Amino acid sequence: MFRYNSLQRTPSSSSTTTISKSPRCNANYSLLQSSSSSWGITSAPLAEKDLDQFKELNMDLKEFNNLFTDMKKKASQKNSNLKKINKNKKSTQSNRNSVNRQYNEEIAKFNKIFKKILSEKIKVKTLQRLDRLISNPEDGRLNKVACVIKALLEVLKSCNISISNEELIRRYKAKITAEYPAGVNGAEEFIKDILEKNDTSLKDFINKQSTHNKQLGEKLVATIKELQTCSA
Repeated sequence: MFRYNSLQRTPSSSSTTTISKSPRCNANYSLLQSSSSSWGITSAPLAEKDLDQFKELNMDLKEFNNLFTDMKKKASQKNSNLKKINKNKKSTQSNRNSVNRQYNEEIAKFNKIFKKILSEKIKVKTLQRLDRLISNPEDGRLNKVACVIKALLEVLKSCNISISNEELIRRYKAKITAEYPAGVNGAEEFIKDILEKNDTSLKDFINKQSTHNKQLGEKLVATIKELQTCSA
């Protein structure tokens, strides 16, 4: 039901020397943000339409079908319980509040599980696409990796994991510094060849991979592997 074919986004042009003002990927992968309550209660559960924006990543999302079915049953049960309460003259507002509170807690649980599964699947897809890019660099693969990285970071932010392009670059440079200091000078430009679009990105990416015997790419893979995914 949710196995999608890959669709190519149109990248933007130009790059900057700091964070990207014209990123290679302009896709929107934002998800519902959790509230500050202990349950992360939200006004509504995430839905099938929230997966539509991830269709270009070509992931098998059938795992979500049972989640959606179960959540619909809980919504139906909530409405049934409220109808029974409303028919009972002895019922109080406290009874209604209790039903709504329990349902909101179910929404919070559902959304957390949704984000956990999605973040794990996108992380796997990120590593797969990055491996293919490193093995056989192509401009289209640069675009695909840029978008899957953006999707991963957006989903992680939706579950209150503090991450951004800047933070990813910082972590990557820190790993290069610690594990492959010979690549420090080229590290930031290397990751920006993926995240930003310019006419020489692919050539620069290939040259840096050759110069550093694929170490820059391997350390980026290791950096992505270390990213925390959403918890349930």
